[in-house]
Amino acid sequence: MNQPFDKNQSRIAAIDWMRGIVMILMALDHASGFFNEGRLFTDSVLLYESGDSLATGQFLTRWITHICAPTFIFLTGTSIAVSHAQRLQQGMSQIEIDRELWIRGAFIALLDICVFSLASGKPVLQVLYAIGVSMMLMVWISRMRVWIVLFLA
Repeated sequence: MNQPFDKNQSRIAAIDWMRGIVMILMALDHASGFFNEGRLFTDSVLLYESGDSLATGQFLTRWITHICAPTFIFLTGTSIAVSHAQRLQQGMSQIEIDRELWIRGAFIALLDICVFSLASGKPVLQVLYAIGVSMMLMVWISRMRVWIVLFLA
């Protein structure tokens, strides 16, 4: 990102397209609970019960839509990197950027804990929690040397 930041510059289309495609897949997965009578919602590690069978159509739908969570986490990291570079060019201090990232991550993680865990009656830490905690960890990870991050990855 050697180019100066331009406030009139449009958004990065590839990121928006990827986010849109993944949202469509995610909507297919979530909506299938309403039009698929035999839909199995208990395929997560915490909710799976041994011996449950899964029809081929349901398996293929779930298999295709399981790329949603990793892609959203990837896009979160990409957006953090782009936003971080733009904010530094705008003159924001590193402390302000880190504080905002920490607060947003904590809010997203707590949203998953408070809303979804309370609604289900047991602790369910899923995609929103992973995104929120990852955003909070980026405050420290962004300060590490590249070779350390590559080694840990």
